[in-house]
Amino acid sequence: MNKVEIDNNWKGGTLVIPYTVSNDNTTFYTVKTIGKYAFSDALFSGILEISGNITTIEEGSFINNKSLESLIIGNNVTTIGDSAFNNCINI
Repeated sequence: MNKVEIDNNWKGGTLVIPYTVSNDNTTFYTVKTIGKYAFSDALFSGILEISGNITTIEEGSFINNKSLESLIIGNNVTTIGDSAFNNCINI
């Protein structure tokens, strides 16, 4: 499984989960799922925007992100797993 890493201390503004990611700027992968606990316990604050091609937000994906201020979810999300946003007290 490929994992995208972000700066856990990202502060302010908007964090966008992108349509595609690349590990070498040559091969691009479409992002359709946010995996289990992918951003759990992250410390970033601000707005989280989940792009329109995401269809699944798995269990615990953003659990304990206590500093998130706002959430924008694209229209194509059909599944949100258990506790995906548990303890995100500001959204």
